[in-house]
Order: sequence, then structure tokens, then C-alpha cells
Amino acid sequence: MLDNYAEETKPLFKMLRTEAFRFVIVRYNHFSLVQKLEKDLQARFPDRPFLKVDAQKTDYQSLTQAYFSIPSGFLWVENFGDILKERRDSIGRESASDVEENERRRGITAGLNLRRDKLAKLPIALFVFVPAATDELYAKIIMEKMPDLWSFRSMILDLKQKQVSITSITTSTQTGNANQNTATVSEDTFELTRLLTLLNESPEGEFAYRLTLFPQIVTEAMNTGKYELAFSTLDTWENYVAENEKAWIWIQKGDILRVYGQVEDALTLFIKAKDLAEQYEDKNRIAISYERVGDTHKDLGNLMEALSCYEQFNAIEQDLVTLYPTETLYKNNFAVSYSRLGETHKALGDLPQALTFFEEYNRLGKELHEADPQNVDFKFDLAISYQHLGNTHTSLGNLIAAKNYYEDMSRSFKELHESYPSNVDFINGLAISNFKLGSTHTATGNSSQALISFEETSKLLERLHEAFPENIFFKKGLAASYGQLGSTHKALGNLPTALTFFEDENKLSKELHDAYPQNISFQNGLAVSYSHLGWFYRDNMSDNEKANPYFQKCHDIWKELSEQFPDYQEFINNYKWAKTQLGL
Repeated sequence: MLDNYAEETKPLFKMLRTEAFRFVIVRYNHFSLVQKLEKDLQARFPDRPFLKVDAQKTDYQSLTQAYFSIPSGFLWVENFGDILKERRDSIGRESASDVEENERRRGITAGLNLRRDKLAKLPIALFVFVPAATDELYAKIIMEKMPDLWSFRSMILDLKQKQVSITSITTSTQTGNANQNTATVSEDTFELTRLLTLLNESPEGEFAYRLTLFPQIVTEAMNTGKYELAFSTLDTWENYVAENEKAWIWIQKGDILRVYGQVEDALTLFIKAKDLAEQYEDKNRIAISYERVGDTHKDLGNLMEALSCYEQFNAIEQDLVTLYPTETLYKNNFAVSYSRLGETHKALGDLPQALTFFEEYNRLGKELHEADPQNVDFKFDLAISYQHLGNTHTSLGNLIAAKNYYEDMSRSFKELHESYPSNVDFINGLAISNFKLGSTHTATGNSSQALISFEETSKLLERLHEAFPENIFFKKGLAASYGQLGSTHKALGNLPTALTFFEDENKLSKELHDAYPQNISFQNGLAVSYSHLGWFYRDNMSDNEKANPYFQKCHDIWKELSEQFPDYQEFINNYKWAKTQLGL
């Protein structure tokens, strides 16, 4: 599994060599990391007592009795995130049972805070565990509820196991960056089976415990390509959470719908999430919702609507970075907002403005990576920023600069892929970097080297498409790679092979378009495949009778796209090209 466990726990184990009072806060996104930490502590310090308490099932008196029952060692308080929140209905009211439960929770935090001096007299490490589903500002909540004990904190760990990428990088001419989380290609469903067993065996009334399982099940289901299970789990999870927490669930549902190509339905959910987040003034999720709404408008060809959403995304993240300058989550999202702005301005044909935004994305990405070089998400984002800079310099005709950026991108993804060879996003990123380098070799007349790059791209994308056949982005990327292989074999004089690849590209493009006829990216991809076939029959076979129908088909598609979406400069340019081929 891909995680940050080793680098996060190394200073902890060193600190614990000396027995003293410690207050250790552990945030985790996968329960297996908690289990691993428990085993490691018992193996490294076998002579020290080890006690576990479940914050969901105890009160202040029982917890402190457990603490003072051992002279030294470790007290392990699981599900501590549960007591940081209070139970209320969607409009803030407390039922009679809520009042009793909230009093229990407040008793634990207030009591521990008041007894901090007595706690600190014993050489005990007090570990409290907070699931990642808890609000990102959990540390701020602990600081507010337990200010005196907070002053004794020894360490905060943030244990992460990387998750699936729902919308991945594509190899089209309008390549976008992926969501930051990652996945692995694996047939190993052991963890998913374990989690489902725990869920099935847990009583219906164990709300807090089930809330720790749902996010993990969604993650594992996505990791193994079981998108339907992930979606149905989100449905169940939604029934357990308070109204103000549903926005994130709707966002994840929308992400899965985009994988299936159900763009309109995804847009409905993203807007619903944005409205709910605004109702509760949840700025972080308002920003993320604006990003997703913008992404979906871009899918639908509504560039100006997308641009407006991305501007809102950028403005909110800038506010959050100003308010919480040490919170890397917000700085990373802020960087991504510049990426989205750059993509949209590039699609609008404003390349200088796009370049400015991509340079800012790259600058922030470098800062994040340099501050935390072991964080693979930051390294991933930096690689994507190189891709965008390469794309824009290619469009501006600066091929040397583009090649340099693509080489930086390729080097980054090779390092990531070598470290985590089964990681989906790193496989895909390596494929894209090969694709981009191949295109650069083509532009500089080095067809033999281009062929090597495109063959590697195709091999990697075939692997991804086979592992995740429902992911439309991998299928689209594979079609594009076949088109480039066809063009390269054509340039090298391997005409039968070139035709085979052009026909394979056209076949996949038709399948995507037939399945999702309203997707403008798939319409454009189908037009490109027709243009390749027309180009082949005219230039290499001198057969205008076969070539012209293909040119007519791509002409008709690009005419429709340029009329429906006049903001897309690419569609306008392609339509002009098709008219020229037909002598219009």
C-alpha cells in the first residue's frame, strides 16, 4: 500500500525512547495504519503497559481510571474525533438523548483539560485518534476545547494511505490535471472484504463506528474499480451524517458519475453540494464545489460558466490561505485553482494569460514540494504543472521550452512510478509524459524516437483500460495514443500498420461517442479519428473517393461544435482546417 507511515512515525519512535508524558494526536485515513502503529509500538517497547479505550463508549471517569491504572506506557484513545463534535439535528436542535450524549463528550474534553498537570506527572504517552472524515481543522477544535492540554502536545501525526483518482489525466489536446488522490491497480481485495465484514457485523445503532468505516470502504472500492459499490456505500453513508456533512458525499458521488460519463447528473450533485456548503458557510467545500461545477461546465462546453466557477474557486482558496497560512490543504487547492484558470484560458485561445496562471501553479507547486519533498501528492502536482507549461509553450511554438518541461514531467513520473509501480495515477502520468515527448519528437522530425514514446504510452494505457474498463478517461487516452501511433507509422512509411492504428482509434472513438453522444470531448475525438483516416487515404493511397467521406464527417462534427461552442478556439481552428480539406 502507498502511504506516508514511515516518514510520519520515524520521529515519534525516536521521541518515545525516553519515557515521559506525551500527548500524541493521530489523524488517519485508513484503519490499517492504526493497526500497524499499534503493532510497531508493542514490538519496539514490549516492556511498557498498553491500554486501549474507545471514546465512543466511555466517559471521563472511566477514561481517567484507565490512565492512572498504569504507572507508565501507552493509553490508546480510539475514535477521539467522535467527542470533538456535538450531536444536533439539521437545524441545530438537541433531542433529550443528544443532550445526554453531548454532556458525556464535553465531560471528557473538559475533564482531561482540567487534569492536565496530574496527567503530566506520569510517564504515559496519551494517544488520541481522529479519523480523516473529521473536519480538516480538527487540531483547531482540540486547541479550543482543551487549551491547557494542547499546550502539552508532543506531536501530531497525519497518517495517510493514498486513495483513488476518479477523474484521471487524459491524452487529448486539452489534458487536465487529475484529482490529487491516487490508486493502485491490484486484484487484492482483502482490505475491502475486511471492512465490509466489520460493517456487516456492526449493530445498526453503532453510528459513530460505522461512520469510520464508510470512508474507508468507499476508498477501497474505488481502488479495486468497484465504482458501483463505492456509490452504494456513499448512499448508505449519507443516511448516517448530519445535513451539513452531506456536501462532501455528494461531491464524491458526482466524481463517480463523471467516470461513468453521466455529466449532467454529476453537475446536479455538484450544484447541490455547493448550495448546501453555502448554507452552512463551509468555505472549503464551497470552493471544492465551485471547482467541480467548473469542471463539469467545461465538459459540457460552457467555458465562460466554467471560468466564472474557477474564479470563485481561486478567490475562496486565497481567503483560506490568508486565514490559515500553515494549512497545506488550502495552499494546494489554491495552486490547483490556478491550474483550472490556465486550462480554461488556454481553451479560450488566450495563451499568454494561460501561461501566467500555469507559471503560478508551478511556483506554488515547487514551494509545497520543497517544503515536504516526501509528500507524493505534491510531487505529482508539480509534474502536472510541468505538463501544462509544456502544453502552452507547444501552442506558442516554443518547442525547446516545451521539451524541457516535458522532460521535467517525465523525470518526475519515472521516479514516482519506480517507487510505486502499481499506482494508477503514476502509470497514467508516465503514459502522458511519453505521449507529450513523442509529440515533441514528431514536431522536430524525429519519427523513430516518437514511435518509441508512443508505443510506451499505448502499452501503459492498454494496461489501465484493461484494469479499469469503466473509466472513460483511460479509454479516451488509449484512442488518442492509437492515433499518434498511426501518424508516426505513416511518417515512417509503414502504411498497413498506420491504417490499423487509425481504424483502432476510430473504433474506440465511436464507442465513446455512441455511449455519450453529448460529450463534446468525445465528439471532438471522433472527428479527429475521421480526419486521420481521410488524411491517410488522400495522402498515402491517392484515394479521394475514400478520403472525402471521412473529411466530410469531421467537417460536420467540427461545424456543429464551433457553432454550439464558439468560445472553444480549438473547434474553430479544426473547422477551418476541415473546410480547407474539402475545398470549401
